[in-house]
Amino acid sequence: MIRAQAFPVLGLVTASVLLAAVAATAAAQSAVPAAATAPLSAAVPSYQLEADVSMRHIRVDVAFSGARLVIFGSVNTPGSATVDPRNLDIVAVIEGARSQLTVRRKSHVFGLWINTESAGFAAAPRYYAVASTRPISQIAPKALLAEMGLGVDDVPITAAVPGAQSVPHDTLDDFRAAAIREGVREHHYVRFDRAISFVGSSLFRGEVDLPSNIPVGDLDVRVYLFGAGTLLARHDSHLKLEREGFEHFIYGFARQNPLIYGVATVLMAALIGLAGSFLAGRRLR
Repeated sequence: MIRAQAFPVLGLVTASVLLAAVAATAAAQSAVPAAATAPLSAAVPSYQLEADVSMRHIRVDVAFSGARLVIFGSVNTPGSATVDPRNLDIVAVIEGARSQLTVRRKSHVFGLWINTESAGFAAAPRYYAVASTRPISQIAPKALLAEMGLGVDDVPITAAVPGAQSVPHDTLDDFRAAAIREGVREHHYVRFDRAISFVGSSLFRGEVDLPSNIPVGDLDVRVYLFGAGTLLARHDSHLKLEREGFEHFIYGFARQNPLIYGVATVLMAALIGLAGSFLAGRRLR
């Protein structure tokens, strides 16, 4: 009888001790993350980026010789935290509308240079410019720049159009590189290192010269804030290049009446040629 009463008492004591130990462990585990995450969240400030451009509408006519675009803005942190521009970088991207692109390779065949290979891409920017506080290779890792499509070397030219190329898939990178080289040669793919600078502790300003042959249309302006090689904030804005005057009339007429425009152009060229030969003949006499 004594043994039958001693075992239940011993079991009750053991269960009470175990429950107390489990409760203490759970309380300790729940307290540790709260204490550990508080200093971490306080050590990583959040940034607020505001940016804009000096012009939202640029008129393009026969006398258009380019334009200077000013990009400006501010970097702020909530609360009383101060901004240290020495640890921050600004990258601004000005990108035109995207369109399909076909790249062709010429080969020397029987004394003639003819197109032998081609590759078609689904979309490529008609204009792409990058302005930054310093060379972007010093701002963020190469992998991040390539993922975001930042930099002239990483212009966001999308995948090739299925069935639109006559080259093996493993050589498409060569055609993509050729497209970028052509864009650089035409001043449609440009970069402006150290074109942006901080003014004071939180304001920044930069200038980008748009070329006279820039394709007309909408331009997207994306401003990025980087710190310690990571993206901290982003701001988007837009501007538009629009034809005006006589050039606008000719452009609209050519798009609405392509056949008439083509015939008129040929006739005008023929008349100019006849007039030139007539004047040259009179001088010879």
